[in-house]
Amino acid sequence: PKGSNSRDVRITPNDWKKISAILNKCRNPLYNLIAELAIETGMRQDELFRMTWKDIDLTSRKIAVKGKDTSTVGQRKSRVVPLSLRATTLLSSLPRHIDNTIPVFNSIHKTSADGLSRAFTAACAEIGLSGGCFHSTRHEAASRLAPHYPMLTLMKIFGWTTPSMAGRYYHASDQDLLAGVDNMQKLAGAA
Repeated sequence: PKGSNSRDVRITPNDWKKISAILNKCRNPLYNLIAELAIETGMRQDELFRMTWKDIDLTSRKIAVKGKDTSTVGQRKSRVVPLSLRATTLLSSLPRHIDNTIPVFNSIHKTSADGLSRAFTAACAEIGLSGGCFHSTRHEAASRLAPHYPMLTLMKIFGWTTPSMAGRYYHASDQDLLAGVDNMQKLAGAA
């Protein structure tokens, strides 16, 4: 979102369980799946809603995300997003449309990005997750993946052009910081 800097809302597994339960009660049965896919891939909401079956390769477990001219922030470059096993399972559960150029979430059940955004924000408010919105899924994905990838690889996955952009999204949990200290001590003990 324009004008935003830091992202510090984390969606814990317990938060996600509560949000998921609320989204499952929505009229649109895809809201929960799309939100979970966002956490698994780190894709932006508009990227998820533009995604077609032509962009998805379940065998190679990747999605080709097309670039887009975003007049307020410039040109987004095309990139490849790797799919976790969970993301692959989520996508595999969806029916495919004969025309593989139709956006996935509009070929199954007419799904509104605005409706999803409102439902997700309301779910966050209902569980007391202050400042939580759909874009928090991207922040959560970045924070979960960051400890496992080198900075440049993470930048490619998320489509960031500078390390400072990664810094706006990655928010280490206390457990992540402690795990780093413990790992450092293990390495020092092995030397």
